Parts: sequence; C-alpha cells; structure tokens
Amino acid sequence: MSEPRGLDGVDWSASSTLGPAVDVPRHLTALGSADPGIREAALEALSTSLWNQGALYPATAAAIPFLLARAQIRPRPIAR
Repeated sequence: MSEPRGLDGVDWSASSTLGPAVDVPRHLTALGSADPGIREAALEALSTSLWNQGALYPATAAAIPFLLARAQIRPRPIAR
C-alpha cells in the first residue's frame, strides 16, 4: 500500500473533530489497501475525523485532494 504523493508535505496539526489531524495521513494511506476491511475502517475513521455531524474542519480541506486522488476523480474548474 503506497502513501499518496505529497501527503508528507501537509501540516496535519490543523484541527479535526478530534484535535490535530495527525492520524489522517495513516487513514488516507490505508484507503489504498487491498484489504476491504482496512479500507472500510480507514473510511470510517476519516469520516469521524473530517466530517462530523455535518461540520467541516481545516483538516477536511487539506484531505480533499488526497481523497479525490484515491477515488481517481479529477477536479474540474468551477464555471463562472
């Protein structure tokens, strides 16, 4: 399971629901596991840390590019 590129360049001390988001890189990496149980646990942990009861946190914004990369979704520019 490889670590998403650029993960170590993010200051994960930004707040999440549980305080500093220091566990978020580990969970983002676990999303790439071949084991579905590990992926499910990582997704649950990320959901709890980054989006709790509809609230978003600074760490949520930092995690979005990595979540998109794991989902292999390319962001599109906003039409104006």
